Amino acid sequence: MMANKLVLLFLGLFLISSSLSAQKKLSWKKQAKLADELMEKGDLAEAAKNYEEAYKKKPKKEELIFKAGEAYYTLRNYRKAVEAYAYVKDKNDDFALVGLKYARSLKRDSRYEKAKEAFDQFRKSYTGKGKAILEEIVQKEIEGCDLGSQLLTQGPPDLELTHISTSVNTDANEFAPIAFSNDVLYYSSTMGGRARIYRTQEANNNWAKGTIPENFPVIQNENFCHGSLSADGQRFYFTICNDDKGFNNLTSRCEIFVIRRVGNAWSQPETLPDRINAAGVTSTHPFVIQQGTQEILYFASNRAGGKGGLDIWFSTRSMTGSDNQFNDPVNLGPVINTIGDEITPFFDPAEQALYFASNGHLSIGGFDVVKSRGYGNSWASPENMGLPYNSSADDYYFYKDANSGTSFLSSNRSHPSEKVGTLHDDLFRIGSKPKELFLSGNVFDAATNAPLAEITVSLYQINPDNTDVLLFNRSFPTGAYQFDLIPNRRFRVEIERAGYDPTSYQIVTSDPDKTTYGQPVYMTPDIPDPVETDPPVETDPPKEEEKEEVFGDPNAPEENPNNPIGEEEVEYTARGMAPSDRLEYRSTAPRFNGTYYKVQMVSLRKFDPTKSIFDKVIGFGDIETEFLLEKSLTRVLLARYFSADEAKQALQNVKNNGFPTAYVVRYDDGQRFGRVNLK
Repeated sequence: MMANKLVLLFLGLFLISSSLSAQKKLSWKKQAKLADELMEKGDLAEAAKNYEEAYKKKPKKEELIFKAGEAYYTLRNYRKAVEAYAYVKDKNDDFALVGLKYARSLKRDSRYEKAKEAFDQFRKSYTGKGKAILEEIVQKEIEGCDLGSQLLTQGPPDLELTHISTSVNTDANEFAPIAFSNDVLYYSSTMGGRARIYRTQEANNNWAKGTIPENFPVIQNENFCHGSLSADGQRFYFTICNDDKGFNNLTSRCEIFVIRRVGNAWSQPETLPDRINAAGVTSTHPFVIQQGTQEILYFASNRAGGKGGLDIWFSTRSMTGSDNQFNDPVNLGPVINTIGDEITPFFDPAEQALYFASNGHLSIGGFDVVKSRGYGNSWASPENMGLPYNSSADDYYFYKDANSGTSFLSSNRSHPSEKVGTLHDDLFRIGSKPKELFLSGNVFDAATNAPLAEITVSLYQINPDNTDVLLFNRSFPTGAYQFDLIPNRRFRVEIERAGYDPTSYQIVTSDPDKTTYGQPVYMTPDIPDPVETDPPVETDPPKEEEKEEVFGDPNAPEENPNNPIGEEEVEYTARGMAPSDRLEYRSTAPRFNGTYYKVQMVSLRKFDPTKSIFDKVIGFGDIETEFLLEKSLTRVLLARYFSADEAKQALQNVKNNGFPTAYVVRYDDGQRFGRVNLK
């Protein structure tokens, strides 16, 4: 399997290398022709690269680098568009409005000061048709640059922008969010090559992978998107768009359809009448509300009678009349609509305010979300929503959830660590920044009330199904600890300290008036006090005759790790040989000829080898135990060291890692002698 993967890898690298080599061998004419073919197929990224390569081979053919800029501009790769347009930015007579596109690319790349200079240069140098209109457009663009710089200097308001999970957002375009409830979101996506409507649900701050809604009618070989649910939940409006060259939110021709709820399913789509779906024009981005006995449908269209590009229109129908009998659409008028594009309307009945996206009103990027209060075709002057609703890129499809007050939108903006570049649209959520909550506490010795240093605290979030997730595990040099918390969650706090029984408690961050959670913690030593009588320190070696009498053959080697007595893992009973260490114990520890040493760390009523206090010393030796029959205690020792120097080093390591009262024990010919003081 690995060999096959390597073969495929080398084959892929060879093909890429061969392709690049072949491109370099192409003449500029053939490379330009290849770029034209790629452009026709809709492969704009490859087309742009080939235009650039052709231009390098034939710099006099400036139309090649202009075409590369056009491809990058369409892709919304603003930085690359700037690089390409820069070669021809002053040649508006040869390349239509190239100076304007160059300046707009700078603006959408957040380079506001350079963009202002470029807009001003274009305004001064342009001598073609429509100069008066372009003067107005350029002035609005410069004002947008000033607003963008001002907003960036001020910083965002007290709002939090969240990039919805990558299980929803993909490398395709995600757009047109609709909040059906606090945790259910419908949206559109072009993943798979065609626009579709998907459904996702949030649980434990995670959005599930999008799926086609259950019982939704099957729509073959078309793009369907831009949904809006009626106030009573019985009618769902959406668009069906047809574009053989690939779906585009602004250029694909779309018509508005409706489906009706039938029990737990939906009816087949019905197209709205011709007065909504006029022949040869686009009707798209439906949003429907109910006011009194009327249903009002807002939508975007490029039909005749508009102000320019896509405009926002509305049409009404009586709730008591025929299902699809809408009145003639009405243009919202010059206060709302401009010579640019106005799209993605959303009307908030509580505010009596219309939110929509526009590239004709004051904008800090391309499309910005703006807001206007009014009704019918009488509206207040729209105001830019500012940060974080808008960015230097395109921002649209604003939707506010009436229940939570949370807003959603679609944007091609980049987002730190989660979205790189501006080539596709993703879904974002905007809401109030959560109140800052903290977990704070202190840890004490239960017997002395003294603060405990060197504690380890783990914070777990407990899910509704009682599973838990470890969020943090940190060590604190003093007895005080602190963590940030999230509101409306359940947490478990676990505290550990060497030589003490671990302890834990739970909290629920649901108190609206509370910002700090936690409690004082009193920990109980896990070493019985006293655990056993410490034998006196042996400072001098026993007399030779005593050693012969007690331990047998005086000619036996003192250190012989390769000469064990008996087999390992065989249980035996033995007794200490020093006068103050005569307790009988049971063990399975291996025994050896000669003198060797162990480090006794602790004696416990109950030994649990999985306790974290032992993890820190496991690298310094093997853990062995001796069960004291008379006291029902378990000695825990680190073994085994065949020289005094090894034992002294092991003792120091053990003391430095949580066992300050540890000491060295000597063994002779497999029998415990007792505690010794090695100098």
